[in-house]
Amino acid sequence: MLSDEIYYFGHYLIHVHGVPEPSIKAALDAQQHEVPHFGELAVEQRFLSVEKVMDVLALQAESSKRFGEIAVELGLLSEDDVLQLLLIQKRRRRKLGDILIDMGEFDCIRRDELLDAFEIYMNNIESLCFQVGS
Repeated sequence: MLSDEIYYFGHYLIHVHGVPEPSIKAALDAQQHEVPHFGELAVEQRFLSVEKVMDVLALQAESSKRFGEIAVELGLLSEDDVLQLLLIQKRRRRKLGDILIDMGEFDCIRRDELLDAFEIYMNNIESLCFQVGS
C-alpha cells in the first residue's frame, strides 16, 4: 500500500523535475518488494503463528480483502494490532528518494533539494485548495 504522499512525490519528480517515469516506476516497484508482507510481520512480531497466517492467506486468496481486515474479522488481531503492524511496515519502507539515489538518478544533496521543493509545492497546493474552499 503506497501513501498518497509517496505517489505525489514520484509524480512531482516526473512532471516538474523531469525524472524519467520508468525510473520512478522501478523505484516504486523496488520499494514495494522490499517491504515485508503483513503476515510475515505478524509472525515476526509474535502476533500470529505461521499456521494462523496460512489460514488468513487461504481466505484472502478467495477474497479481495486485505490480510489485516480478514485477521480482525476472524478475531486473530485487533484493529490496534493491525495499526501497529502497518506502522512497522511503513517504518521499514525505504524512502523513494534513497532508492533513486541508489539507482543513480541523483545524489543526496539533490534529493534534499527536491524534498524541500516538494514540501513548498505541496504547501502551495494546500493553500490554493483552502482558498478555493473558503
